[in-house]
Amino acid sequence: MTKLIRCLVVLLFSICLMAGVKPTIVDGVLSQAELQVVLEKGPQAMVASVQVEPVKKNGRFIGFKLISATANSVLTRSRTVRLGDVLITVNGHALERPDQFMAAWESLAKASQLSIRVLRGGENIEFRWSVKP
Repeated sequence: MTKLIRCLVVLLFSICLMAGVKPTIVDGVLSQAELQVVLEKGPQAMVASVQVEPVKKNGRFIGFKLISATANSVLTRSRTVRLGDVLITVNGHALERPDQFMAAWESLAKASQLSIRVLRGGENIEFRWSVKP
C-alpha cells in the first residue's frame, strides 16, 4: 500500500509539472545597478562561472542542473539559487538552446522584473525580484 501511495504522489507531481501548476514564489527587490554589473560582464562571463548538466525526463529536456559555480559567480552570491537546483527558465525563457539563453539574457537589459524558475528537491520554485532604479 505504501508503495502505491508513493507512486501516486510521484505521478501527481509529474502531472502538476506538465500541467503548469503554479510554483512556490519567493519575491525580492534588486537594484538596476546590481543587475547592470552582471550585464556589463556579458553572457560569456556568466557561462564561464558555472558548470551545468542537462536534465531530461522521458527524453524531454527539463532544464540545467547547477553542478558548481565559481566563488565570484552571481549565482553563488545570490543565496537563492543553489547547487543542485535545476534551472528551468529565466524571465519566462527556456534555456535549452543558445538562442533561448540569449533571449533570456537580452530580456534582462530592460526588465522591470527578474524571475528564475527552478526545481529543487522535487519542488517547483520561482524566484522573482522587482528591479528598482
